[in-house]
Amino acid sequence: MSTLLINIANGIGTLTLNRPQLKNALDSSMRDALREAIQSIRADRSMHAIVICGKENNFCAGGDINSKNVVDAQAGRERIDDSHEWIGTLLDLDRPVIAAVDGVAFGTGFSLALLAEDLVFTARELDADEAKQLGVAFEIVHQQTLHARAQQLAEHLANTSPAAFGCQDVRSLKGKRAGIDV
Repeated sequence: MSTLLINIANGIGTLTLNRPQLKNALDSSMRDALREAIQSIRADRSMHAIVICGKENNFCAGGDINSKNVVDAQAGRERIDDSHEWIGTLLDLDRPVIAAVDGVAFGTGFSLALLAEDLVFTARELDADEAKQLGVAFEIVHQQTLHARAQQLAEHLANTSPAAFGCQDVRSLKGKRAGIDV
């Protein structure tokens, strides 16, 4: 069973975290699959937007502590560096990323959701109203319409100019990293 399901249609890549028995906790196999999928999407100029979601009503419970295999400080540092590599690629992507967050979003899962340009939350386990008030969520939708709304946002953003979106996105991120309001 693949830990990451990839569906590509109409210029939109949907990446579905697929470890529902563990609330889609990230293990090394899923991290490797995410890295490869993000690099492929980055290289494919026909891809105009990405949706990231979790299988069976959970986004991502964070890192799978049973699969971390961290035996010493160096191994822990290498695991963190590995995660930073694929997360950095996603962060620097010049296409919109939509996070369809249903259910839990803990640890790395919450960080992954925060990397998206647009978040769509449901009100299960995570207080969606508070997330929206804090500016973490773009909008709140009913659980039944979550994935359809995320696809709709992706379709809308996929029709924007990739060059303009990429320049604006990179400019904003670099300013935020430097503490500059852009």
